Amino acid sequence: MSAVSVLCAVTVAVFTVGALAGSSSADSAEAGLGSSPVAVSEAVDDTIDSDSHAVIAALDPASPPEIDPHSEPVSEPTFWPDVVDTLDIVRSGVSPRELLDASPGFSSWIELGTAVPASHDLADLVARVEGVHVNSYGGLGAFSTATIRGSSSSQVQVVLDGVPLTSARDGMTNLGLIPLQVLDHAIVRRGAQTLSLAGPPAAGVIELFSPPAASTPLRLGISVGSFDTRSTFGHWGTSKGPWGLLLSGQRRSTEGDFSYLDRNGTDANHEDDEITTRSNNDHLDESVLWKTTFAPVQSVALAYTGQRTERDGGVAGTETIQTETTRYRSVRSRHQLGTDARFGLPALSPRWGKALLSVQAFRDETWDHFSNPAGEVGLGLADTESDLEKFGWEAKAALPFVPAGLRFEAVHARDEETWTPYDRLHDIREYGRKRSSRTTITSGRWTGLGEHVTLDASYRWDRATDNYDGPVVFGRPPEPGPERTQRFEAPTFGLRLGLGSGLSLHANRGKFLRWPTFPELFGQNGVQDGNPKLRPEAGLQWDLGLRLRGDHLRIDAAYFESVTEDEILLLQNSQRTVKAQNVDRTWVHGIESSQEAVLFLPKDLTVTVSTNITWQEALDRGVSRAYRGKEVPYLPTLEGRGSVTVEMAPWSAQYGVTTRSDVYRDRYNSEEKETPGHSVHEAALERVLMRGRATVRAEVQNLFDHRSQDIEGYPLPGRTYFLELTLEPFGPSRN
Repeated sequence: MSAVSVLCAVTVAVFTVGALAGSSSADSAEAGLGSSPVAVSEAVDDTIDSDSHAVIAALDPASPPEIDPHSEPVSEPTFWPDVVDTLDIVRSGVSPRELLDASPGFSSWIELGTAVPASHDLADLVARVEGVHVNSYGGLGAFSTATIRGSSSSQVQVVLDGVPLTSARDGMTNLGLIPLQVLDHAIVRRGAQTLSLAGPPAAGVIELFSPPAASTPLRLGISVGSFDTRSTFGHWGTSKGPWGLLLSGQRRSTEGDFSYLDRNGTDANHEDDEITTRSNNDHLDESVLWKTTFAPVQSVALAYTGQRTERDGGVAGTETIQTETTRYRSVRSRHQLGTDARFGLPALSPRWGKALLSVQAFRDETWDHFSNPAGEVGLGLADTESDLEKFGWEAKAALPFVPAGLRFEAVHARDEETWTPYDRLHDIREYGRKRSSRTTITSGRWTGLGEHVTLDASYRWDRATDNYDGPVVFGRPPEPGPERTQRFEAPTFGLRLGLGSGLSLHANRGKFLRWPTFPELFGQNGVQDGNPKLRPEAGLQWDLGLRLRGDHLRIDAAYFESVTEDEILLLQNSQRTVKAQNVDRTWVHGIESSQEAVLFLPKDLTVTVSTNITWQEALDRGVSRAYRGKEVPYLPTLEGRGSVTVEMAPWSAQYGVTTRSDVYRDRYNSEEKETPGHSVHEAALERVLMRGRATVRAEVQNLFDHRSQDIEGYPLPGRTYFLELTLEPFGPSRN
């Protein structure tokens, strides 16, 4: 019997036991949950009953909790809800975003799905968060990666519904390929987090969440834009009794043939500069997501989620040496099955809260094809395929002790992935590169002194085993060798101290780690040489800051610092290839801040002003005299964004500007390799029609047609226009 079959059997068993316990529990009809599936993460646990009111009031007699009958209801729980890691007992009407603000870590919430204009991808939205920098190869759907607080992009973990999207095959996640319209929201976590996620601890986490399988009116959208850009999406959900169903999909395409400034390889000589058109930059992606849930009682839920994404497009060359025939295609499918059960334990005192038992299993498969028939990139002709198979499981148990304000949690996760390359030119199918990983996490949270203090602590053990230990023999492909096992363990701490009047102090400290990827170890596609002797990156990070929350005001400010040992960088190995190398140590420190104010003016006019700014210094602290003290490439010292949104129904308008300082494109910080800073402006106008059942939006990006680039030789689009129509034909009407 396979591991996946065993896990499916365990999942069904947990579901059955939980259903029996939940159906016989006297607490199964607590207020606030209704007939929808139970919330199953740390975010929104059991609602407050009368005994819980008495307990919390005893802890803080001066401010007993009250339930406001006129407060907004808690949003319908989902099977994979917002993981905000708080004590089980929460006040009625508290939103997941408010619970996120109450945690020690520094995080930002991003709305996704149909609320996001089709003109934006995940890279655009993440880049608007303080402490985050995004590098893009140019255009909608182009390869884009994020760094958080000066980290490398491989130190950023991206997860969907708790399952990591990053694999040993990639090492980093291409944000440009993640379909936004089929998702619900994202949480960007910066710095050390006690969050119980599988995989090694990261410098930052981008958590993605799929929508709930609940009744949702049919919503359709179509968008057109510059460079023959088109986008369509559809979203619909329904529920009946204990069952829920969701269907969501999107399709995007663009020719990407924007004009740009070609410097002809002579940055210092502007006489030969010319405006030319980008070629072989087309892109097409299609994605569909389906989800079904079953919740026979309030305290138990079973869910299955499936997703399939296909991508096809050209591989554009540099600004001076463009390509015509190089292509890349990929197909990715993922399946996830899990169950959560929440029930009381008769052997324990009633003062203990309900226990949470969660089990989930997943399978992720990716096929890709890289075709370079004319040898336009890399060392020569290439026609390669590869298959990546990844499967794993996770078990979680949590238990709150109400009187002491304590919550305990334990998580164990395992996964295994196999990457098998195939050289179609020479009809050579290489052996499968394998990595198996294990993660065990124990954590606890204490909330006390009238909820003014929250203390998080966790300890984790990580292990990774590869089936290859090198070395590479010149002229021969890699071969399997003795297994190599690497281990890591470390604690993480977080503190939140309420100072009154909505002001709180936050501090976090922890370590992070990333294992070398398969391409770094083995090489790939003739453009990267392998280095099987790479050591894992590891580092220490901490932060200290303040958070202010008012009725119409939000302010965050934090100082952060990190040190990375054995950082892995891709360095030029020959004229047309790169090789991953450990480069000793890097040190990053900086300050990030964000502000948002909402003004309610006469005549139903609402003005929202948002700003954020990040100052950081990322320096090489290695032993090499040539590079010690130099700035880390592609990380601006100063980056910021400001926007103003004006709303007066049925109209709304927005204006925004993003700015950054100059960056170096090489480790030596050569003057000729310095990209000057720039500012990019955008504007949008929106009109609601048909009593709220239709919305028309017009947008202009890069309003002043600024010519720039993130990665050397890969230009970004100039002025770009978009027009979008969204329909909700069966939705409720609004004035």
